[in-house]
Amino acid sequence: MQKRPMVVVVGGGIAGLEAAANLAERGVSVTLIERESQLGGNGLTVCCKAIDGVCQLCGGCLLAERLSSAGSLPLVQILLETTVARFDRTNGGFSVSLSGANAPQDPIVADAVVVATGFDHVDAHTKGPYGHGILPMVTTGEEMERRLRLEGQGAYDGLGAARVAFVQCVGSRDEHAGRGYCSQVCCRYAVRLARLLKARNPELQVSIFKMDIQNGGRDFAACWQAASSDGIRFVAGLPAVVRRSDEAPAAATFIYDDILGGAVAREAFDLVVLSVGMQPRSDAPQVADALGINLDRFGFFAAGDDETSTLVSGVFVAGSCQAPRSLAESAAHARSAAEACYRYVTERRQPTPVSKDVAVFGGTPEGRRATQELLDLGYAVHWIALPGDAPQALPEHPHLTFLADGMPARVSGHVGGFRITMGRNGDARALTASAVVVATGNARAAALPKKGIASASRVLNLGQLAARLDAPRDTGAAVAHRNLRVLMVLDMERAAGAEMTAEAFALAERVRREWRSEVYVLYRDLLVDTPGMEAATRRMREQGIVFCRYDDGAVMADDEGVAVDYVEGRLAGDLLVIPEAVRPRDETAALAALLKVTVGEDGYLQDVNIHQLRPGITVRRGVFAAGRCHADLSPADAEADAVQAAASVDALLGAGVLMPEGAVAEVDSAKCVRCLTCVRTCPHAAVEIITMDDVTAAHVSELACWGCGACVGNCPVQAITLNDQTWPAWMPAVQ
Repeated sequence: MQKRPMVVVVGGGIAGLEAAANLAERGVSVTLIERESQLGGNGLTVCCKAIDGVCQLCGGCLLAERLSSAGSLPLVQILLETTVARFDRTNGGFSVSLSGANAPQDPIVADAVVVATGFDHVDAHTKGPYGHGILPMVTTGEEMERRLRLEGQGAYDGLGAARVAFVQCVGSRDEHAGRGYCSQVCCRYAVRLARLLKARNPELQVSIFKMDIQNGGRDFAACWQAASSDGIRFVAGLPAVVRRSDEAPAAATFIYDDILGGAVAREAFDLVVLSVGMQPRSDAPQVADALGINLDRFGFFAAGDDETSTLVSGVFVAGSCQAPRSLAESAAHARSAAEACYRYVTERRQPTPVSKDVAVFGGTPEGRRATQELLDLGYAVHWIALPGDAPQALPEHPHLTFLADGMPARVSGHVGGFRITMGRNGDARALTASAVVVATGNARAAALPKKGIASASRVLNLGQLAARLDAPRDTGAAVAHRNLRVLMVLDMERAAGAEMTAEAFALAERVRREWRSEVYVLYRDLLVDTPGMEAATRRMREQGIVFCRYDDGAVMADDEGVAVDYVEGRLAGDLLVIPEAVRPRDETAALAALLKVTVGEDGYLQDVNIHQLRPGITVRRGVFAAGRCHADLSPADAEADAVQAAASVDALLGAGVLMPEGAVAEVDSAKCVRCLTCVRTCPHAAVEIITMDDVTAAHVSELACWGCGACVGNCPVQAITLNDQTWPAWMPAVQ
């Protein structure tokens, strides 16, 4: 009998629990090690921030859901108050020696290891001028969440007309402290907490002191837009010092530089909440040394392009031990790590071959990158550019088929056997693929403000600016712009977003370097929560590029010049650059309908669902999303996302076999009445009506089924069951 694979998961927070559950559901034995006396990690402090029953998509409920099922996973052994004493490599696996109250005497022999040790909160005491631990009215976001979780949402009721201040970036974006990165979660939890307090105390005066609100992400956009409507005040500037108020000893006085007001201000608050950031765990160096894996420049565990594998074969990282992540993002990352780990421990166990043909839709940079990665991994790729795409060609390759201006007429089949019909009637061409990658990108539109300026010769978008920069250096359009003043205005009608901000930064550097021009970047909130963006702003300032914050200042442009009003007055220039607005492509929704996958309310691929957040993994097995068709990503991150999509394809097909996802639904054709309820309710398009052996009935493709049980629960005649499971005894069977 074949031995069941064994994996050790280190860490019992949301990432460790999610990785353990995912592996166990695939038939892998798991030993979960947690150093504390209970599971949950830092997620135990996160509260639900729903307002009047309306979810704010904070993810606070995710850990409770996973904890409730942790003890019922039959293949998972949980060892609390246990730590790893030693790792040794043995016969291609690992010998893991443990210590602690519940540690077994003998080492555990494992095929692989998943490290999910989490993070530490930045110690607010290190920000001495803010008075945490000294002034009783100063608390942290973590402490506020902990109290709300323990006492309920009414913990801060009765504040009345009190003045509450949230202070952002406490410990983040601080190069001097070795944390020159954005922690990504602080703006999200602060705005959600502020909205919750305001909803329960309508007279409350809430102010958020910020450098830049990181308002990206499809799960946060609506919350951010609603915050100002709720009456929450955003102040551009951080306090230099927080002191006890002389007038009211129970209050704290802020002294801060009001950037938009152009003066040093003093203001009193009854409650101060410090939004502390995330940092690597203090024991990360010891864990890295024991396993032989690397740390990145900030002290998080370093990973490969797929963000889960390490330099040591068989060791994977999951969650916020690899980079700052929210609960939902950590759970999603853990699922990716579990999939990579599962493939590693089973790839030599299944000899059944499977076709390694993949269809990639989108002549975009991320489509090109996904195609190249898949070719490098040994796949045969049908690269299909959609109408309007202008793809950069790839070198000829014996396993590459390129189709231009292609939109499929029909898609049928399932994972391992998709059938794609290109063209119609006499021009029809059939393709087969085991998996599909959607990399259609997004669309752009002019973002000129609704009021203030009309299109003028001195007003450019990023595409037009790039074209002028690409013109011949000694002749043509480039000559006239040298040594001029260029004003680049972000956030005109809406937040610029990660893609436009990154592209604007890159072009600003080119203008400074190639035209020797003065460059001013005007903004409301700089988006720096993607890797490298914080460092980019520092580099740009060193090059002489000036960043200026503006509020609602007027923008003027005509054929004589341009000008923008900002906090210190009017800034005149020679060129005005306004990034385009981005929106979903029409082709994305059409392609999603053909592939039977979902789009969100915002028109991008995949629903915004924190309970099943799996970036790049659609609701249909074998269909993946890459790049800007499902997320707001910088150009570099879009290509990195394409690499991740290719890795996900390889995790599915690379072992040369497709296996069902654990439990699979089965239909008793004798009971089926062909009502189509299962076809309509299956979220994974795994059910169809077919005729087999002269019997027409519903049929579930076992390779496409995810075992969710939706069809089982909705079948009116109980004709469907999950294999190896039966109807509960308390539920009467349909005769």
